[in-house]
Amino acid sequence: MPRLIDSVARITGMRDRDALNVTIAEVLVDWLRPESVAIYKIVGEGDGRRVVLRARLVDGQAHIESDVARDPDSLPRLATMPYFRRCVKNVTQVRITPPAGSPVCTLFPIQNDSDVTGVLAVETRHALLPEQQRLVKGVLKIIRNLLAVLDYSEHDTLTGLMNRKTFDASFQKLLQAAPSASAPQQPPQLPPTGQPERRAEYGEFARFAAVIDIDHFKSINDRFGHLYGDEVLLLLARLMRGSFRATDQLYRFGGEEFVVVLDWVNPADAAMVFDRFRAKVEAFTFPQIGRVTISMGYTQIQPFDSPNHAIERADQALYYAKQNGRNQARSYELLISSGALSSKEDASDLELF
Repeated sequence: MPRLIDSVARITGMRDRDALNVTIAEVLVDWLRPESVAIYKIVGEGDGRRVVLRARLVDGQAHIESDVARDPDSLPRLATMPYFRRCVKNVTQVRITPPAGSPVCTLFPIQNDSDVTGVLAVETRHALLPEQQRLVKGVLKIIRNLLAVLDYSEHDTLTGLMNRKTFDASFQKLLQAAPSASAPQQPPQLPPTGQPERRAEYGEFARFAAVIDIDHFKSINDRFGHLYGDEVLLLLARLMRGSFRATDQLYRFGGEEFVVVLDWVNPADAAMVFDRFRAKVEAFTFPQIGRVTISMGYTQIQPFDSPNHAIERADQALYYAKQNGRNQARSYELLISSGALSSKEDASDLELF
């Protein structure tokens, strides 16, 4: 009993998802003595869902995998993995019958309150006994409850996007992902445009932070009411999910302010992606309201950046876009190099509405 209590305490004491994944693997190794344990994350939506290896423990050694794959198109599609697909679709454990002499692999769904978010794969010399299966399922019930708490604290309650607190907490982890280990060996695949796209050498790749603001949002609330204003926020969040890659990070900071962290891309493609999203919002018909536009400011994330400094630079570009016609995406670096913006410019006095 003390050993069981200690295992539960180790799991429930985690607040970092990477550490939680490793702790789950370590606890299962302590109790089951498996050949290996691996934790996979399901990313994307619908038929486009893909599978990302998040953590694994082999021969007693834990390995935290990179939180995002540098080329999303290189990730295996859930639809092409029949055992994983059955585990996720039916929300049930699946045993993979191995060739003679190979370990038995059992898959378990990892759930939050509303969906299956991942798969736990346990390889053992022999099929898991009923009591061992109950142990794994019990651990996953604890994980489900803990994930519900983490999701509530890390996500915006209206849109489901991540919140400002999560942005600040994850920013340092973002910088710690060393380019030599995590940057793309091949250029990342961006959403198709039907036109050939320029591809840069690897040295040009970086991450970009963009601040998005809905133009004249106050007048939308004043004219149509906050219920329709909330619907605009929800639909914009949906457009964001459908426009950016599963490896990009999407946030709502509050009010009509949203943030995107665009993962490993060159500056020309970053400009193209952000302006494409701006045009997509402009072309979308919002119920009752009709046409809504957004303004964007973005900046390249530097190796020793802080969350506040990156957002401050993007904000300055956003304020410039607001002051100079709205419905546009502006680069802080390009504004500085052109002389249109000073790096010390105080944007706090600019009129947003």
